[in-house]
Amino acid sequence: MKALSVLLAMTMATPALAAEKLLPFNDANTYFPAAKDKQVDLVFSDALKAKYGLAVDYPGMVVAELKPDAVCFAPSEQGPELKDGKLKPLLNKTHEEWCAPRSEVSAKYDPQEIAGAAPQPFFLTDAKHCKSVWVKGEGIGVWWEDCTYDAPPAPLQYDAKLSGFVLRPPGESENTLVLQFRKKAEEPPDAILPELKARGLIPNDDECKFAASKEAAAPHFKIYDIMPLGKRLAEYKKQQKTGDIPDEPCGSVGLATDYVGYWLIDDRHPDRVVHVDLGQDTSALDPFSISFF
Repeated sequence: MKALSVLLAMTMATPALAAEKLLPFNDANTYFPAAKDKQVDLVFSDALKAKYGLAVDYPGMVVAELKPDAVCFAPSEQGPELKDGKLKPLLNKTHEEWCAPRSEVSAKYDPQEIAGAAPQPFFLTDAKHCKSVWVKGEGIGVWWEDCTYDAPPAPLQYDAKLSGFVLRPPGESENTLVLQFRKKAEEPPDAILPELKARGLIPNDDECKFAASKEAAAPHFKIYDIMPLGKRLAEYKKQQKTGDIPDEPCGSVGLATDYVGYWLIDDRHPDRVVHVDLGQDTSALDPFSISFF
């Protein structure tokens, strides 16, 4: 997403480390799909360890799939030896992943306790190089991963003028990852369309409207897209038939075509509408950790 203004401010809360926590993968209050393709540190039940000769724990396992009654992980040098015939019942049909009952496996982590913040994610993109950081702005906060590889991390920063969070990697263009808009609690999301048009974020016509998405979301959240109508929809479908990636039919915050992005409304704060840009790869932003104040 193109930069919209200069960075103005950022606030990061100072955390206090809590005691090590075990989070069972069948915890009813946790949205586990957010951990897909992320690393977690695993601990198995005594019964499962005894049955299959598993180690005490396995750090940095990548969540590959979440089933109603099982969680599956990608093979790893730090994981179980899958060639061990004793583990055959844990392998999926293609033997490309290994799975365990959700009731028998937990994620181990050291959550930071921050007043007003959503629970810290129990997963990381890369446990060796990344750490969870709570970033707070005016009336909004989110969990973000600061990752250090060959260069210092590019911190997520709050931009007061945008009412959102931006990322500005050294030597690269600025990316706006979160935009916050306000409306009356009883109004539909279309109430912010005039503001989006005025800011040049969507076309200045009546052929782009909010529509509820069928994508699953964490509890309290609902996902929306700004969808094309009329001639814009016809042109979008025409471009789809070519096999190429279509142009964004409703501007930079409309239906995403070459990145993962959408709008969120939290039913606990129906006066806010937030757009998130998660990029093209695994995002360091946890969109369902967004909290309002």
